[in-house]
Amino acid sequence: KKAESPDGKIVIAVEAHRGKAFYSVKKEGKPLICRSRLGFCLQGMPELGNNVEITGSESRFFNETWEQPWGEKRLVGNKYDELTVHFREKKGFKREMNLVFRVYNEGFGFRYELPRQAHIDSFRITDELTEFVLPEVHTAWWIPANTERFYESLYRHSRVNRMDTVCTPLTLETGNGALLALHEAGLTDYAAMNLVRLDSSRLKCDLTPW
Repeated sequence: KKAESPDGKIVIAVEAHRGKAFYSVKKEGKPLICRSRLGFCLQGMPELGNNVEITGSESRFFNETWEQPWGEKRLVGNKYDELTVHFREKKGFKREMNLVFRVYNEGFGFRYELPRQAHIDSFRITDELTEFVLPEVHTAWWIPANTERFYESLYRHSRVNRMDTVCTPLTLETGNGALLALHEAGLTDYAAMNLVRLDSSRLKCDLTPW
């Protein structure tokens, strides 16, 4: 399943590859995020996002302008294409998980939705499997996570392969000078997102501990 920005420059692909949920992103035909995992580890349950298939999807276009009471701009445009992809386990409890992507001309965002279903009454998330696999070893501006100073620490500047586990926002610069930022939103009743480096260019969500 695919979605693209209103100007057609950013394209997101969502797939079930070898039974696992993945997404990838291109801008003007060049990889921005390579094939990256999606899913959760739930306490006392099998991993959610493994042994899944896509059962359907919906797309919609949205465009509005809203007025803010103060700030640098009075009128703010909110224009995006949205893609919702439905995943379901092939066997066992056949649990369901939805991914909702919104693609703007300036970037993209996504969120998970776990619909009400028979085999999930309540749950505890012990790990989030979301990845950001970069096409190359970018330069990064980062703050180390899980330290005494945390968000008030000084920014480091290095290649991604020299990073520690970091807070978001994480700012990246590609080889051709493009700038990217990875961050979180909508943290009501949810842990903050840090990023742990799994190899030279593969970043994974690392939730702030309880």
